[in-house]
Amino acid sequence: MKPEKIRAILKDKISEITELSEQVGKDFDVDIIHDFRVAVKVLRSFLRLLRTHHQEPGLKMTKKFKRLYQTAGAIRDAQLELEKLSGNDLPLPSYIAMLHSAIDRQKQEWYKIYSKKVLKKLEVRLLDYPYEPIPPEALADFFAAQMASIHNIGAGKSPTDDQVHSVRKRAKDILYTNILAKKRWKAAYKKLEDRPVKQLDNLTDIIGDYNDERITLAHLSSFSSKKMGLGEENAINDICEEEAALLMEQKIEILELVKNLVAGNSK
Repeated sequence: MKPEKIRAILKDKISEITELSEQVGKDFDVDIIHDFRVAVKVLRSFLRLLRTHHQEPGLKMTKKFKRLYQTAGAIRDAQLELEKLSGNDLPLPSYIAMLHSAIDRQKQEWYKIYSKKVLKKLEVRLLDYPYEPIPPEALADFFAAQMASIHNIGAGKSPTDDQVHSVRKRAKDILYTNILAKKRWKAAYKKLEDRPVKQLDNLTDIIGDYNDERITLAHLSSFSSKKMGLGEENAINDICEEEAALLMEQKIEILELVKNLVAGNSK
């Protein structure tokens, strides 16, 4: 891939992110936030590929843009929790009020951080870098490195939650750059051998659910309020017990899927 094509891909992705970020600030629609975060993750995966090939650790997104991305994530996490809790009849008035308050706070944080200058600085940083041509083999090497990291984590006796989350990021790196190569880097795409796309996609979905449950459990278990009555306290304890049991089951399933993925990929 020639430097001008690298910049063209980066410019297109930043344009998409810029357009979505403008939509996010209008009404913080949960689906728009999701699309915004996915677009950022695709850019991040491509940057990891570039960073690996150029051996340039500083080739990253700007700090202010990262804060914007993290703020959007905090809003979406709270929105998903509210959506999940709306499906039960448990008395959780204090906790639900806290979630609404958290969303309002994060919206104000978004408005404080967001500006067109933030997106422009991101674009300038990424487009001004002196890229070198990337050979098609670089993509296969990148995939192999990501799979090796997944293997190392899966081989551990008791991976931490952060390590499980890392498996998802590595798998997403493969999936996102694979899609990108299919569309815009045919030479590299054709050189790739069989890719366990379906297995990786399934794995990332399950880990995504696991992370959502883990965040909910962390928030609920640490929640405290003077306005909380005994009924709400008992309801939260019951939910925490259910979440903890579900997380144990999900983690076992995830580790089994990782082992099967690695075993199948090594054949």
